[in-house]
Amino acid sequence: MSLATQQTANLEQNTTPTLKLISNQVSSTAGQKCLAEIREKLSSKTRNPAYIYNKTLTVKQRKILCFSAGLTRTDLQTPFEQLNEEARLAIQKAILLCGHLFETFNQAQALEAKQYIKCK
Repeated sequence: MSLATQQTANLEQNTTPTLKLISNQVSSTAGQKCLAEIREKLSSKTRNPAYIYNKTLTVKQRKILCFSAGLTRTDLQTPFEQLNEEARLAIQKAILLCGHLFETFNQAQALEAKQYIKCK
């Protein structure tokens, strides 16, 4: 018997069901609640720079972003909608720069803390 035939025979003998039917049905209320949460997360309200800047970022994250964008401390306290167009574009460029920096270090596999501690 060839190796391929033996492996096929073994697979046929060891076949087990990989999918089980779920007997308990999720209540429609719970399902509707989950769908509502998904819709909220995907809505245009939560998927825009102003919402993320004002509601999602921590103070430390906003400080880093504003510093990278070359903005002032007063800009840090200003809601995104009240920033001028130049400041908003500077924030966008700073986000892209931070992403590029992350990609550079990630591709070099240089993100582990121990690499920074032992580095000389």
